[in-house]
Amino acid sequence: MVGMTRAFRLLATSFALLGVVAACSSGASSPGSSSATVAGTNWTIDLGALPAAVPGSSTVTVPGTIPSSVTVTLSFSADTATGFSGCNTFTGPYTTVSHTGLQIGPLVATQKACAAQLMVVEKAYLGQLAKVRLFQISGSTLLLTDTNGNVLLRYTKV
Repeated sequence: MVGMTRAFRLLATSFALLGVVAACSSGASSPGSSSATVAGTNWTIDLGALPAAVPGSSTVTVPGTIPSSVTVTLSFSADTATGFSGCNTFTGPYTTVSHTGLQIGPLVATQKACAAQLMVVEKAYLGQLAKVRLFQISGSTLLLTDTNGNVLLRYTKV
């Protein structure tokens, strides 16, 4: 009888520990946390929210400056950000912190020369990517922001 009681306690303890381990590894989010991830996503920038080349400006809308045939993109694999910045392609690492922290770079880009307006947009765009510290995904929209929550770049999911 003593042996059965000990075996029962051992079995009950094992099930209890399994329950704790399962709860800890279930991926359940705590209240207020985001389960969104950038890994495996592809985005195009909203043309009305292309970065400005002027220091101190956050976004610029310049109709007709960017040809409609140019699509500025950003894609995330498991640990690499890649894209097209208006003239050149770029790639580099990214890291996520917690549920909404994001740091992109350092990035490397091809060195193709393009029309002056594309080069201005590209330089500003890559500069804004370097400033990103947070992300927010809402439906088909990705917002990349600085540490103060100022929107640096806005994308639409592809």
